[in-house]
Amino acid sequence: MLFVSAHLPEKRRAGVVVPVEGDRWLVMLGGWLKDYPPADEAGFLEYARNLHEPHVYEAIRNAEPLGPPLPYRFPHSQWRHYERMPRFPEGLAVVGDALCSFNPIYGQGITTAALQAEVLDASLRGGLGDLARRYRQRVALSILGPWYMSTSEDLLIPQVEGERSRIMGLMKWYMDRFMRVATCDEQALKTFMQVMHMVKPPTAFLAPSLLRKVLGRLPTDAEWPAAPEPVSIPVEASPLQRHEGMAG
Repeated sequence: MLFVSAHLPEKRRAGVVVPVEGDRWLVMLGGWLKDYPPADEAGFLEYARNLHEPHVYEAIRNAEPLGPPLPYRFPHSQWRHYERMPRFPEGLAVVGDALCSFNPIYGQGITTAALQAEVLDASLRGGLGDLARRYRQRVALSILGPWYMSTSEDLLIPQVEGERSRIMGLMKWYMDRFMRVATCDEQALKTFMQVMHMVKPPTAFLAPSLLRKVLGRLPTDAEWPAAPEPVSIPVEASPLQRHEGMAG
C-alpha cells in the first residue's frame, strides 16, 4: 500500500492507495477543515498532485478510473459519556458509533467496536445483576486509548474545537522524536504498528527501552532513510478505482 500522511497542523491533506480484490486499487484522498477533494476526475487528480509528496499522484495519473469519485464527509468526533449518567435503562447496552464515533481517517471505528463487544461479553459473563452500569464503566476505559490517539492529532489544528490538555504539547514533542527513531529502529516501528492496530495500549510508547532511545541521540539526516522515488502503476496491469474521502 501507499500512504502519504498529513503532518498536522501545517499539512492537512492525505492520500492512500491500497490493493483490493479483482486486481484493482482503492484510492482515498482527504483533508481537514472542509478541504474537500473535488468529486470530478480532473479535480481529484489535481488534489492528489498538491499533496506534500508526489507519490499518490504519480501512481494514479495515468490509471483508468472504474467510476467517479465518491464523497464522504465527517463533521466531528463524538463520545457520548453514558457512564456519567446517574440513571440509565438496565437492559440497554450501547456500542459502536452510537457510543463513540471517530475521525474515520485513522481507521479506528471497527476495531474499537469489536473491543466494545468483548467488553460486553465479559460483562455478561459476570451475570445480569447491575449489568448496564458495569458495562458502561468498563467500555469507557476501552475507548480512552483510541479516543486520545485520534483527537490529540486533530487538536493540533488550532481551528479544531475541543479541550486541550497541558500534556498534549509534551506528547507531540515525544511522538515526533519517536517517529524519527522508528524509521531506523525495529522495536520502535513494531511498537508503533501494534499500538496503531490496538494490539497494545498507547502506554507501550513509554516502555523504558524505548524511552532511552527516544530521549537519546536521534538518527542524523544521513542515517534517516530517504523517501522512495514515485513509481507509476501500469494501467493495463492494475486499473485504479478512485474514491474520495474527507476527514472532518
